Formats: sequence, C-alpha cells, structure tokens
Amino acid sequence: RRAAANTCTFFRMTPDRHEADVAIVGAGIAGIATAIEALSRGRRVLLLDRDVEANLGGLACDAMGGLWFAGTPLQRRYRIKDSVELGLADWMSFGELGSDDEWPRAWARRYVERCVPDVFEWLTGLGVRFMPMPMWAERGLHRPGNSVPRFHFVWGTGRALIAALVAHLHDLAQRGRFDIRFGHRVDSLVTQDGKVTGV
Repeated sequence: RRAAANTCTFFRMTPDRHEADVAIVGAGIAGIATAIEALSRGRRVLLLDRDVEANLGGLACDAMGGLWFAGTPLQRRYRIKDSVELGLADWMSFGELGSDDEWPRAWARRYVERCVPDVFEWLTGLGVRFMPMPMWAERGLHRPGNSVPRFHFVWGTGRALIAALVAHLHDLAQRGRFDIRFGHRVDSLVTQDGKVTGV
C-alpha cells in the first residue's frame, strides 16, 4: 500500500512511456488479484505480462482450483472443527520451519489468520463458488500434516476462478484507470532513493 502512493513508470525500448500509480508484473492469479485491489482503491494500474492475451491467468487456468483455508463456513457445515490455532500448528509442523525462519513463519501466521476474510470471503463475494465438502491435503507421511480437511475446490476448477476474477477486473477497467500490455517482458526495476519507481 505504501508503494501505491508513488507513481510507477513503464519504459519500453521505444520512446513510448506509460505511467501508473501501480505497475504489476505478471498477469497470473496474483497479478490479477492485485490489480483488482488497486483499482478498487482508485489507483491507476498498469498490468504487464510476457504471454499472449489468450493465456491471461497463467498456470491457474489449468490448475485444480484448490485453496487451503482454516475455519470456513463449509468446514463448520460438515462439523469439521478447525481454527486458526490448529491450522497454524499444523502448518508449522508440516512446513518444517525452524526458529530462525522469521519471514516464512510471519507469512504463515498472517495467511492462516487472514485466509478466511481476505481470500475465502473475498472470492465468494466475487461470485466464486466452492464444492460443498472440504478435502484432505498433505496429511503427512513422516510428520503430522493437516489434522482436518482444509482443501477447498472451486466449482469449475482454476479456469472458473480466473474467469470470475477477470470478469471483475473487466468491470473495474471500464472506469478508465487500467491498462494491460501483453507480450512485454520486464528486464529490470527502476529505483530512485531506495524505492522502486518503475520497470
């Protein structure tokens, strides 16, 4: 969010130049979700991808569409007793994170604490539907893994997930603050005073 306040500039080898509040490299699921969030906050967004438009969404289009959540309404409906505490304990065990793995531990904690409101509820708010019964994922062979079913599959797999996100992105793009460029590869970041200001 701090970076969003700075104007990012996209340079090509030609004299053409594109400016935006937020420049996103990669139009996969993370890039599309980031663009949606930035546009929702009124930012001007430039999304760059080296692939062709037909492959918008990247590898997620061919994925099963499974997402890990702890403590969802779907779990409660099937009387699966889960919680942030249990999910984090399982993650730390199966992830084999050591005491010096500060950033992996912080990321794991943040994801487990926020995955339901920030991901599950966000996606369902965009119309994404999940199969009714959560499945098992990584139960663990040599060390404990997930102690309850947590894998939530999207109806229609990853292709349906991308379709929902792209539809929402298209709606936001109609407001005129969005530009997407295919066939563009980013070779380097432009920095000024220790901040990334362009690509």
